[in-house]
Amino acid sequence: MKQKIVMKIPMNGQEGRQKALEIATKIGAVESIAIQGKEGDQLVVIGTGVDVIKLLQALRKKLKLRADIISVEEVKDGDEAKSAEKKAPSATSEAIYVHYPPYTYPTYSMGYDPVPNTCSIL
Repeated sequence: MKQKIVMKIPMNGQEGRQKALEIATKIGAVESIAIQGKEGDQLVVIGTGVDVIKLLQALRKKLKLRADIISVEEVKDGDEAKSAEKKAPSATSEAIYVHYPPYTYPTYSMGYDPVPNTCSIL
């Protein structure tokens, strides 16, 4: 799963940015790294199977600065995006009703003879 991680790190000048880039490249499975944001304080890492917590801890430990995760999202390639669009279910949904026959309870009849044929004197 390819993911895009955006972190906010208050970097001090060009040396801080360079050090943050070096630390991020040492974490495995990184495909691309960029610095964005108005002040250049956002580090964007794109990779497959990047451990976000490991990256965050390494940046905090080496830079001795507060690093915060802004977002982690899945990145879809062109082929994956097209296939996801094709697989998307339609907006209409149909309710399925199943009709079961009613349960019939067994009936028991007890024989009643108004005139018994038994002899009462024995």
